[in-house]
Amino acid sequence: KEEGNSRLDGILRSINDGEYDEHDKATFVRAVLLAFHKLHYRPTNMTVVVVGPQTLDELESWVVPRFGRIPDRWLEKNEGTVEGATEEAAVEKWAKMQKAAAKLVNEAANDAPPVSINAEKKPSFCPSFRPQLQGGKWPILVTVLPLKSTRTLVLYFPLPPTWHVPDQSPTRILSHLFGHEGPGSAFALLQDTGLITSLSAGNRVSAPDQNLFQIQMSLTADGEENWKEVVRVLFSYGRLIRDYAKKSMSSHPGQAEDTTRAEYANLDPLRRIWDEVATLDRMRFDQTSPGHVYSFAPALAQSASKYGTTHCLSAGSL
Repeated sequence: KEEGNSRLDGILRSINDGEYDEHDKATFVRAVLLAFHKLHYRPTNMTVVVVGPQTLDELESWVVPRFGRIPDRWLEKNEGTVEGATEEAAVEKWAKMQKAAAKLVNEAANDAPPVSINAEKKPSFCPSFRPQLQGGKWPILVTVLPLKSTRTLVLYFPLPPTWHVPDQSPTRILSHLFGHEGPGSAFALLQDTGLITSLSAGNRVSAPDQNLFQIQMSLTADGEENWKEVVRVLFSYGRLIRDYAKKSMSSHPGQAEDTTRAEYANLDPLRRIWDEVATLDRMRFDQTSPGHVYSFAPALAQSASKYGTTHCLSAGSL
């Protein structure tokens, strides 16, 4: 924050010959917002999905004339004035602000990872939650006093991004294992001991440079009193998964022709479970119809921007 304020101070002083007021600061913030909009809200960053019973030719005849006319404002000449100054001085000051704002926004945009997986072959790992941002302390405990009576425990785990491997994401099997409710599962143990009533697991955030894995539980009154025991059980279960994963990576047994399914399951249960999850995903993809148009179109537009038009429908299901 201090570094950002110092840079803002330097920019405004350079624009205003060493002096500026609150009005200049607010005007520059406006210039930055406009520059951000011009850089990111452009035709080259857009993905349009139209869903309807009409033919492709008819849909195209509707879309192209309308969206094809959208100008790329980032390439347009900056215009505008600043209130409270003579016309010539206002135009000059506003031009300086626009130039500085455009440079600032463009530099910040270069720090962000690309959305498309085709543009990022080696994704960086830059989690928003890490010990350095909490004074070196890890983990951290955040408590919230709710307005209504509720007992909820949520665990967050920063993980490397899986954006670029939607069909091979390890968080899919983690979601399956932590969310499993059968005998021997963490949920079954915690429910049988009267500590929780529900549990769900999955990605809270899935971004080009990070994943945030979430495990959320509804606690009983005893569970609220003994929440540390709930956390201990889940961490123990996580260590068990880790140990099986290490064993799987070191052995790579595969399934020989003379190996029965039962023997294969005993050799590598994680691989068997992964195969089951993948099979269920493919069955669901083959047999599920598109959802409601108002949810299907936005979801497909987002998927197309990430995975391209070839894989936008099937990504994460095969």
